[in-house]
Amino acid sequence: MKTALGLAVGLLVTVSLGIAGEPVPGIAFVLGPKHFSDGNAIAIEQVAATSPNFAAGDKVTVRGRYTFTSEEKAQLCLYLTTAASVGPESNSATQITEVRKGSGVFELTKTLKHPGHLHLSFYGSSGKCLGTVYFGTEQQMKEISHWDVRTY
Repeated sequence: MKTALGLAVGLLVTVSLGIAGEPVPGIAFVLGPKHFSDGNAIAIEQVAATSPNFAAGDKVTVRGRYTFTSEEKAQLCLYLTTAASVGPESNSATQITEVRKGSGVFELTKTLKHPGHLHLSFYGSSGKCLGTVYFGTEQQMKEISHWDVRTY
């Protein structure tokens, strides 16, 4: 009886998490193409998501640390690179934060509306990308392993 009750409670907790759509911490991820210059860096410490697939419909939260030295300030953004046919998406306040020269911590969240490849990037005052790192499933990173992200 205790085992059945425990299983039922566990199932209810699992279902309620799925219904609430809140990211679950500790999702496994793989780093993909990256490029940083001028001492800039982004370190991903934890990824939480509503599924381990990083697929359309998932809500993804990324926590980590950064070092930024290129300019006095920049935007640190969580974006999804998608097929050209998808078109631009509007940004939410939870996927962009302003960073200042130096080091700090961040937490960014994005709900994925399309299939694609997640990345964290610094954008300077001119809009130029000053560093980026892609992450996702092993398969997603294999798909883009040949990308030269220095040109973004």
